[in-house]
Amino acid sequence: MNQQQTETLLRFTGDWPTLPVFALSFFSFWVTHVNSMSHVHGAHLDSRTGIATFINGPAFDERCREDSSRLSRQRASAIQQAAAANDFRGTTRADVSWADYCERAAELGAPTIQLANLGIALNERGQWTSELLEPLIGGAEALPFLDARQGVVYKLFDMRASGGIGKKLFAWKNQMNRWEVGFCDASIHETMEKLIVLHEAHGLPTEVMGLADSGFHLVVKQPLAFHVEIGMKERAQAAGRMGARFLNTAAIRGELRIFWHDGKAWMLGDLHIKNIMQDAAGDMRVMDALIGSVPDEMRRDIPEVAQAILDASTGGRDDSTQLELFS
Repeated sequence: MNQQQTETLLRFTGDWPTLPVFALSFFSFWVTHVNSMSHVHGAHLDSRTGIATFINGPAFDERCREDSSRLSRQRASAIQQAAAANDFRGTTRADVSWADYCERAAELGAPTIQLANLGIALNERGQWTSELLEPLIGGAEALPFLDARQGVVYKLFDMRASGGIGKKLFAWKNQMNRWEVGFCDASIHETMEKLIVLHEAHGLPTEVMGLADSGFHLVVKQPLAFHVEIGMKERAQAAGRMGARFLNTAAIRGELRIFWHDGKAWMLGDLHIKNIMQDAAGDMRVMDALIGSVPDEMRRDIPEVAQAILDASTGGRDDSTQLELFS
């Protein structure tokens, strides 16, 4: 790509790229990536961090999804083990012998990510910026940075003062004995699990890379994808790709779906415009949405929840049946 094409590619609307703005430029960019990757179906070394990755551009090879997941799970396990061995609570680097953590994590397969390699640093206003990557407007959990050269996005999930990182869904009964679903802080383990589960359930591909040398960021990587106008149809497409079942019941306050993964029922929520993306193939994907375990009491209390779990676990009715309403 020449300078003019790059400038066209980086015309943003203050958020993630939108299709009408640079569809033509991206098409040329995407074709170049597809042609260059057409003969490669394995891990590469990430050009910025130097560690193994299966996400090499906007077009993700679905044949690599399982291997990519295995890589993330290995790194997540290494982070957990190294953190536990060094009493790392995720608040500040002072909580741990940082050198010991980095050494142990690297031995276990989770190298520490040098933010300087991504050009990321704090500016004079205390904001994380990058000299190499394009900052995108983040959500409640992470700071995204676009690498236009590769067609990938690096995200920094920041650790809270409480030691939490990211958010998760949870369900409770209110004073009226009615179930409600909301969100709360998640642990680093729960956030890594969420990202891996969404990846394995055919959401937008996501890889756990490691903890940053800042001491309070989890770094993940995703292919470049696009925000589009979404409605119920697009939500149903993205959630249906995960085998999620929509709960149409007055017994729960709030929109909720149920999906089944790895022998377990999960709640899926928070499907707003920033969490439904269109990938390079034009498919709708769930990205960074909130998940949480289904309480046993909710399953017993609400027949629709029990039915949704049964359908999700056996391949019965799914969210895609809703598409008939919008066709």
